[in-house]
Amino acid sequence: ETEFHAGSFTNLDLPEFDCVILSDILEHVEDDVRFLSDAANLGQYIMVNLPLENNWLNWGRKYGINDESGHLRKYSLKQGLHLFQSAEMEIIEYQQIWVHETTVLHESRKLRHRHFGIEYSGGYTTRLVKKKVMQFASVFSPLGRRLFASNLFALAKRRNKK
Repeated sequence: ETEFHAGSFTNLDLPEFDCVILSDILEHVEDDVRFLSDAANLGQYIMVNLPLENNWLNWGRKYGINDESGHLRKYSLKQGLHLFQSAEMEIIEYQQIWVHETTVLHESRKLRHRHFGIEYSGGYTTRLVKKKVMQFASVFSPLGRRLFASNLFALAKRRNKK
């Protein structure tokens, strides 16, 4: 049986769950360590998807309350992993994924082309530059990994839980 609850877990009387999922949440809350720790108290396991935006395309981005995406901070892989340690959690498994190395962007571009007639947004020159940068990043993986953001996917548990 699957249950879904909407609202702030700090205001709801909830039972313990098998797994709590935090996807694209921690970068939006003021006290990320406390939030992760509190969320982990609700379940045996916690799964986290955390954007890792310590990359070239985010240089100069003004994180904080006025960030257009609402991200209060950016994380590197090391900072993301340290977040679990600070919340007194044990990482069972984690993986860092660059979306440009998956089929997600390719499928997204196919949908855009089918519905809008173009794969990339912007004027002709912008679309051409985006396409060439994406092709270059795909061929030269180390460059693509410095240029684009990635995500940390982690499965963890509280240190005191079995």
